[in-house]
Amino acid sequence: MVKKGKPCFKFCIIGEHKVIENAVEDITSAINKISGAKFETLRITATEALTEKNKVVFTTFDSCKELKEIFHDEYIFLYGSDGFTVKKYKDNVFIVSHMPRGVYYGAFDFLEKNCDVLWTRAKPGEEISYIPSENIVLSVVEYSEKSPFEFRGWNLCGSGVNDSYKDLNTVKYYSRNKNNTKMERYGEDFEEYGISEFGKGIPFIHNFSEYYESDPDLFMKDPGGQPRKNQGSFSFINYYNHKAAQIVADKIIFMMESDQSLIEKEIYIGIPDDDYFNMEVNGKNLSSLPFTADNGKTVYPDDENY
Repeated sequence: MVKKGKPCFKFCIIGEHKVIENAVEDITSAINKISGAKFETLRITATEALTEKNKVVFTTFDSCKELKEIFHDEYIFLYGSDGFTVKKYKDNVFIVSHMPRGVYYGAFDFLEKNCDVLWTRAKPGEEISYIPSENIVLSVVEYSEKSPFEFRGWNLCGSGVNDSYKDLNTVKYYSRNKNNTKMERYGEDFEEYGISEFGKGIPFIHNFSEYYESDPDLFMKDPGGQPRKNQGSFSFINYYNHKAAQIVADKIIFMMESDQSLIEKEIYIGIPDDDYFNMEVNGKNLSSLPFTADNGKTVYPDDENY
């Protein structure tokens, strides 16, 4: 692919997909760091890809329909997934997937296998670990890969370097290593980098402050029997109150009806395992003391399901 710091191939894209463009841009930059070679990126047609020589072609099966027959076995194997194939055809190398993001994953994997690089999470300009070389030999160009997991991702609730909860460099780190989804407290799609949000976080949907005066039973109570008000992101919903559950359901339904982008999202409801029910009285943490529910049942801190 590179000989004495000079490119032996041209990188070519078939179709209009920003996610593929981003992948090619990033790997050409990486190759430049490794070898000094400056690759030219071209937009070509399917006919040019199948007849001209010395090209690495990035495309989907739909953008180059001829490949459905040329790589028929791979087409069938990858169907319905964001997996990819790296195949040699005549004098060209093709990186192909059913999905544009699959081409993205394939581009980074292609470079990883042929240049022995690692994609890391570091500050911009240092996100790749490599051994410099002015020669890069394409030794791995006949393989296909798909994950057994439809969703591959992470739960990211920390703060990024530049913006709380959203950090593009972390997104790139995960997607370059073939993760395809994420669940963040404040979700945002990064489709152009191969990442889509798994579900929709609902900030403070559990904030029932407007019901505090009219329906105090919706709230947990302190030892003196006084309902606890929400404090910022800390809520004191009475999890055992059926009306509270119905209010949560109504809020979710209203939110989905108001935002059509949520229709195809996964909907999940959960309580974080942080100890939000953390009330102290006279220096004692009530979360570490026995608790008696309304039905008279008492549970103890060392109970398995406390």
